[in-house]
Amino acid sequence: MKTVFKRLINIKMDKGWMWLLYLDILLPSVLFFLALAAGRLGKGGPFSALFHSYNLYIINPIPNFNSFTGIPGLGIHIGAVAYALKRKDRKDMVLCLAFLILAFIYNYFEINYMLSYMLDF
Repeated sequence: MKTVFKRLINIKMDKGWMWLLYLDILLPSVLFFLALAAGRLGKGGPFSALFHSYNLYIINPIPNFNSFTGIPGLGIHIGAVAYALKRKDRKDMVLCLAFLILAFIYNYFEINYMLSYMLDF
C-alpha cells in the first residue's frame, strides 16, 4: 500500500501530454463537478463562473483578439508541442497534437456551452 501511495506522490510530469491531460481534462472536470455539486446546494455561481472562464480563457486554442480569449490556450498547446519537438519525442508530440485537436473540437462545436447549461450561474 505504501508503494502505491509513493507512486501517486512522486509522479514526474516531464511530458507535455501529462500537463495537457491535467490542464485540459482533469482540472476542468473537477471544476465542473464542484460547480454541479455546489449548484445543487444553491451555491454554484462562483464555481460555475470559474468553470466557464477557465474553458473560455485557458483551454480554448482558438484565439479571438477582440476579447482576448483563446490566446493562453493556443500558447499552452503550441508550447507543449514545441517542447516535445525540441526533445525529439515523437510520441509526446503526437499526443500533444491530439490534445490540441480535442481542445479545438471541444470549443469549436461549443461543447463547453452545452455543459454550462447544466450549471447554476
